[in-house]
Amino acid sequence: MSRLIGTGVYKSDDYFMPIHYIENIPELKFYTQRNEGGSDDSKYSITITSITDKSISGHFTGNYLEESMEENDLVEITEGQFVAERVR
Repeated sequence: MSRLIGTGVYKSDDYFMPIHYIENIPELKFYTQRNEGGSDDSKYSITITSITDKSISGHFTGNYLEESMEENDLVEITEGQFVAERVR
């Protein structure tokens, strides 16, 4: 079954939407919305503003992501924009 996602606002409180951030300097780290360190829940929203045959774009806001292998290693998320190639 295919599930379509359209333009609009998607919030972590309303949907299960995995979000990841990978950092490779000075070493490889993989951050996710997992909360093992006892902090408040990781929260974020993604607003998709445009979907074309070639790309998806929008913006996001949030508070933090936690490194998957090291408890209490957090990266803050504030706000940003994205344009991603659409692959089918």
